[in-house]
Amino acid sequence: MMSLLLIVICLSMSHMVSANTATQKLQKSETQVIRLIDCLTEAKQQPIAIKQLEKMGEPIVVLIIKHMDNRKSLGSKYVEFENKATNTFERYRIYKPEQVVDILAGLLNQMTGESFGDIYSGGHDFQRDEVIFMWREWCTNLPKTKPSDCGAKLKVKSRFDPPTESQKTAP
Repeated sequence: MMSLLLIVICLSMSHMVSANTATQKLQKSETQVIRLIDCLTEAKQQPIAIKQLEKMGEPIVVLIIKHMDNRKSLGSKYVEFENKATNTFERYRIYKPEQVVDILAGLLNQMTGESFGDIYSGGHDFQRDEVIFMWREWCTNLPKTKPSDCGAKLKVKSRFDPPTESQKTAP
């Protein structure tokens, strides 16, 4: 009976250690993702950062979505992604993004095959807001993902919404 109790305690402790290790790995990955996203603002570091983010793969998609509302200007306004689509005539997809969020939307499209709006070559703030909103909505539907994992919800102001009172009275 004592040995059975000892086995149960050891198993529960190993589960706690593995859960703790998984949390530590996630925190380490998030720190790396944040650092690499920051590197997108430096021209020489940008292609390296894109390749490293893509190489980290599917496990970091949620982290990219969480940190994608970044409106900083890019180091280089040129990016190319290897075209992974079948039956394509182009080897690379080439874009001219303006802000970090634009390049992250393209990277997420590259990694997942999903697209929620074309801001890969820049766009207006309302378009960026809509794209971020849709990526975060998509993210909350992933298995084992809580809404808080995907970043704060944005209040999306569509270009089709009626103007607010302050916009009506603005000169």
